Amino acid sequence: MPVPSDPNQVHTYFQTAVLTFNCGDINALLKNPPKNEKTQQPATGALFACVMSGIDTVGGMIYGFKDGENRDNSRSRSSSFMKKHMCMTEEEANGTYDLGRCGMLHQSAPKSRMGIRAVCTKDGALFHKSGRPGDDTATLEVVELARRYLAAVKIIDSQREQLSYLPDAPKVTFSKVFLDGLTIYDAPTTTSAP
Repeated sequence: MPVPSDPNQVHTYFQTAVLTFNCGDINALLKNPPKNEKTQQPATGALFACVMSGIDTVGGMIYGFKDGENRDNSRSRSSSFMKKHMCMTEEEANGTYDLGRCGMLHQSAPKSRMGIRAVCTKDGALFHKSGRPGDDTATLEVVELARRYLAAVKIIDSQREQLSYLPDAPKVTFSKVFLDGLTIYDAPTTTSAP
């Protein structure tokens, strides 16, 4: 079993990595979604990637990043997080992970039978079936997924005792490396002599 980390480091990491950077990016994408240059429709990939990264990270902070045999358990921790904290059924959590997350990560597009869109429906449903005869395609409403994730993180923020684990990191001052890695800054401009 994974060994719990120092609670102060876990809380600092949660505050910085999850609340500041991950949730900050998600909120920015929800407020001002980028558009696909060709279709002029809301681009969903960046929002979906941020949400799934957050699910994987917070799931790992709750359930551990490794299984009992020290193997990565991304699927297990992500699915567990979605079911317990985002009110998803087993089928919804597995479909989101397998078809959406794995498709986007490994093939740069959702796997067959799933579409991802940024349309916000009034019913609050996470998935919509095609409804066309012979079409078993489901559409994942990524805005609803983001809202559920942000709501779950808000609750977890008030119940931080659930958070026990940190991802593996090099044995260096994590705050300096972490902030350097996630901070965007203007690189110095160099000029060449004529």
